[in-house]
Amino acid sequence: MKKFYITLIILNFFTISFLNAKASKPKHDTEAASIKAVENGLRDTVILGGEKPSHMNIFDRMKHYGAPAVSIAVIDKGKMAWAKRYGKIKGSPDSKTGDTLPLFQAASVSKSITAVGALLLVQQGKLSLDKDVNIYLKSWKVPENKFTVGQKVTLRRLLSHSAGTSVGGFNGYSVDQKIPSLVEILKGEKPLANSEPVSVIYEPGSKHQYSGGGTTIVQLLIEDVTGEKFDMWMKRNVLDPFGMRESTFSQSLGSPENQHAVYVERQIY
Repeated sequence: MKKFYITLIILNFFTISFLNAKASKPKHDTEAASIKAVENGLRDTVILGGEKPSHMNIFDRMKHYGAPAVSIAVIDKGKMAWAKRYGKIKGSPDSKTGDTLPLFQAASVSKSITAVGALLLVQQGKLSLDKDVNIYLKSWKVPENKFTVGQKVTLRRLLSHSAGTSVGGFNGYSVDQKIPSLVEILKGEKPLANSEPVSVIYEPGSKHQYSGGGTTIVQLLIEDVTGEKFDMWMKRNVLDPFGMRESTFSQSLGSPENQHAVYVERQIY
């Protein structure tokens, strides 16, 4: 599935612990305390029973992982409480603290956003959660085999990773490589595609198994049903309505050095 870029990145190499701030404190004092707690209260992802939790500093962790820059967004009660950037990435216009505009790959976070788009089509009556997806697919069909005789691949199963589809994840493509079409990726057509064909490798609905290939089927499903390119349809129907104007599924992100972080001179909404 095409990579999805978003302005805010969640730190995936450690968990964050917060210190409780008194409700009577002014908002800026509470926010400052929260920022300080995050910066100095990082913990290991896994803490075994009986172990004393370690508290680490964000700058030490960035040095440890060789991360030139990190952007953090803290969500509290469904709203963004604050956002802050640490460090600087090559190609950025400045290193001003608080610049949270760079785009980062959100990788598999894109799956949940894709699900929103698919469910919107279900809500509109254009897709069914429980019908065979081959009814809707036009450009390519899920190959039938012994596993699909009794049970079919459905949107519900694709979204819940229980459709029996193969290809757990994708290696992606470098900026100097030609990107294969969606159908070429699903077919695993060489030499462009660097992954195996997406197929059904166990009976749909019998168990859960993570499948990026299954999400790629959802991407094609959205294109075939709407008659539009996935990235443009998602922008107009999901990203823009939710105010995610600095997020995109598009791959045309400018120069190679900006593929990891893209800087724009626009306000974040």
